[in-house]
Amino acid sequence: MKKPFHFAESLLNWYKNNARTLPFRNEVSPYAIWISEVILQQTRVNQGLEYYRRFMARFPNIKSLAESTEEEVLKIWQGLGYYSRARNLHEAAQQIMSLYHGQMPSSYQELKKIKGIGPYTAAAISSIAFQEVIPAIDGNAKRVFSRFLGINTPVNTSSGSVLIEKAAFSFIDPFQPGNFNQAVMELGAMICTPKRPSCTNCPLLSECIAYKENQIEYIPLKVKKHVVKERSIFYFVFYSKAEDTVQLIMHQRTRNDIWKGLYDFPSLEFNEAMNVQKVIESEILKQQFPYVKFAELQSINGPLKHILTHRILWLHFSVYELSVMPHIENKNHTIYTLHEVLGLPLPRPIEIFLKEFMGKTILV
Repeated sequence: MKKPFHFAESLLNWYKNNARTLPFRNEVSPYAIWISEVILQQTRVNQGLEYYRRFMARFPNIKSLAESTEEEVLKIWQGLGYYSRARNLHEAAQQIMSLYHGQMPSSYQELKKIKGIGPYTAAAISSIAFQEVIPAIDGNAKRVFSRFLGINTPVNTSSGSVLIEKAAFSFIDPFQPGNFNQAVMELGAMICTPKRPSCTNCPLLSECIAYKENQIEYIPLKVKKHVVKERSIFYFVFYSKAEDTVQLIMHQRTRNDIWKGLYDFPSLEFNEAMNVQKVIESEILKQQFPYVKFAELQSINGPLKHILTHRILWLHFSVYELSVMPHIENKNHTIYTLHEVLGLPLPRPIEIFLKEFMGKTILV
């Protein structure tokens, strides 16, 4: 008689011998798990670890995070992208201090009430830190379960999600739910990868339906939901030099849009391709920035292509040197020294522009 296959046992044995050594696994802290899970969403582990260490050094506990300013949090987060995650962490820390006396809730249902904590993150925290028996289903888990069971229903549909959830609940180890969830995630990250999975090293290989039926490259199925949109942003870099001080006009993005809370240059934005010279000569530019007439166009740089999840940005930078800084009526535009600007939370392409291009142009 064939010996029955034990999914959890095989997976946990593999995890015990192959798990990566990661800082947030050394000490099981609900705060550390929370921060690591949020940082590693949509982020490669190698890149995320650098941010995790930096974030934990600056905000070692919930209290320090709650008492910081949003700008401080965004500055630490700078370059990681998906900035709403940082804003949610900050707001959530304040919520935990206010409603839970600074202690993270221990249950899945209570954790979901916290700002920015969805089903996956709540399950990860509650299972790993508090041993609640609930599966944490992320992209890795969906891939592992759908391949193992040969699920052909798209995983990003409600019916697909139900099938994955049922599978996860049937397989989870009730005595080691935290290790089980981490093992599934680890298997998806190291072995059962989206492309070129290392199937011969997989502890589940003998019973994997997708492997048996030669469907590995086709599973999991996904329904394409989002259309990538393009946007043109024309930045106007106004600066002045007085002795050893360089001043720039900066703009804080406050709308519920890309890079909310971060600082960039005054700009005009279009949801279509635009001719840079026509924009520079347009009446709308003169209306938006009346001090342009006092400026001399120094250079045009771009377009630079910057890719976000559902957008492609074409960034143009027009540089103007002003003899003196003008009076500014726009409340979202502020004059800063270059040193102050580098201390602000900046979108990655703005940071790169300042350090590379502006350093060659205005610091000479």
